[in-house]
Amino acid sequence: MASVASLHIPVRAVAPMSSFLFYCTSRARLPLLADQGVRDARLWRTLGLAQKACAEAILVVDGDAIDDAAGDGPTLRAAHVPPAAFKNAWPYLPVARVIAAGGVVLRTGVQPREVLLIRRHGLWDLPKGKCNAGEDLQACALREVQEETGVRTLAAHSCVGTTTHGYPHRSRYHVKLTYWYAMQSPDTDFTPQSDEHITAVCWKPWKESQALVGYPTLRQLLGGINPREFAPPQAVPSHPGARNLLADSTSATVAGAPPVR
Repeated sequence: MASVASLHIPVRAVAPMSSFLFYCTSRARLPLLADQGVRDARLWRTLGLAQKACAEAILVVDGDAIDDAAGDGPTLRAAHVPPAAFKNAWPYLPVARVIAAGGVVLRTGVQPREVLLIRRHGLWDLPKGKCNAGEDLQACALREVQEETGVRTLAAHSCVGTTTHGYPHRSRYHVKLTYWYAMQSPDTDFTPQSDEHITAVCWKPWKESQALVGYPTLRQLLGGINPREFAPPQAVPSHPGARNLLADSTSATVAGAPPVR
């Protein structure tokens, strides 16, 4: 069983690292929006808010493609959203929210600091994965790191941030919100999870990790973490297939994670 050390690391109260915004519309307008975009658009900041407000179709908007979005509160106003900013307009893919968790794993007792990276689809990445229904976020993060890397000794700390990214999958456009937990491990023997297309697991110098990871949201995440804030944990061996016992949390909120919205 994995034991989670009750360690106190400052948790940054941050919004999900994402440039996504969300626009409500009707299916009848989708061809026009895909061709001309939309002017004077009201855009929702989070998918959860959009799902409550939208009666029909929700379009995922790339906020980096909009220059003038502004406003306070749950929505923004944009003078013009160009067609290319819509991620799922044509063909229209209904939005599905996916909750995931992963670990920013530092190597125990090594200076300068090293972080555990995985190689997936030809890019360096952090270990993470989709949470099961009803699964505690911290337990999910521990399970996914163990499954993807093969580590047997692992200690988890608090949630240090979230990221959001999107991708088409089958007949839907998935918006994945990932909760990241600070972790530590002394292990050097790894087993990449081949059925998840992971070809390598290894320690990399912390100073090089931002440049190595293949995704902007992960570079931003790592850039906001101070590895000196990781306290020495007390970890015990974990056994594959065993249930994680949480020593310091019984819910996502207690574990230090921001709420799912």
